[in-house]
Amino acid sequence: MRRSGGDADFEIPVPLVLGLLALPIGAFVSMILHYPSGGLSPAAVAGCYTAADAPPMALDGNRMHFGQPGFAPVGYGFAKERLGGLSVAPQAGIVLTPAGHGYSFALAAMKSAPLFPLVRVVNGHVVRVRRPSDMEAIAVPAGDGRELLFGRAPPARCASALGRR
Repeated sequence: MRRSGGDADFEIPVPLVLGLLALPIGAFVSMILHYPSGGLSPAAVAGCYTAADAPPMALDGNRMHFGQPGFAPVGYGFAKERLGGLSVAPQAGIVLTPAGHGYSFALAAMKSAPLFPLVRVVNGHVVRVRRPSDMEAIAVPAGDGRELLFGRAPPARCASALGRR
């Protein structure tokens, strides 16, 4: 490639031009092929969860099961919140409603499904987390304005949620 400029003619080597173009293109392609995706698998939170005064909840990687007669399983995924927290996002609006001396699961009357934030307790305060590996519990909203913390429990505690006795 030949350029003339002022008093002197100079030549820009073609391999240099091609190299300068190939470097950012190669870096971009490499980033696309090798960069880990941010997609989270619902299986990352699979397990049995229990809370005081509420039926157990089991997540199997595809659906949420509730230890309450007549309550059908619901699909779920993840949702990232505005401030970076991560939540379980049920595909149907589910809340806990006060019932007798505890709570029971019910379909929410609101248009959008409430999210179930992944949380941990730090110095007595409930803090939302950004990764499933950092969570200690799932916060489930209740109709009375509270959030019940469902902590991991042995699978046997969720036998009723999974239809096993």
